Amino acid sequence: MVDRSLFRTKTPDVMHRLIGDFDLNEIQAAGIVGNLGHECAGFHTLHEIGQPEGKGGYGWAQWTGDRRKSFLAWCDKRKLGWETDAANYGYLSSELHGTYARSISALEKAYTLEASVVAFERSYGPVIK
Repeated sequence: MVDRSLFRTKTPDVMHRLIGDFDLNEIQAAGIVGNLGHECAGFHTLHEIGQPEGKGGYGWAQWTGDRRKSFLAWCDKRKLGWETDAANYGYLSSELHGTYARSISALEKAYTLEASVVAFERSYGPVIK
């Protein structure tokens, strides 16, 4: 049986912060949290399974490659452990206010939970150069 208690515990706070910081509604915030929960197995797996230290995805969003390096550097600069909620929410917020602001724009056009999940998943992927 999958333990969903950690996801259930963290979700209200993360959603509340997303709603306040980005002027989202509950459905839009749930689209973000649902995606994050899927990536990190309900906040249980913060380093990609089967990957050695320094490789694979890290954090709530399983940031990889250059984004992993940026996430870890962001945490180091602020003296935050990368496993902490403060680090993960902080970096997520930083990306959503910056390089990935398009994800918030995409969510603003989503009016259902399914549309919010899809909008976030598609827009929060790698930046195409």
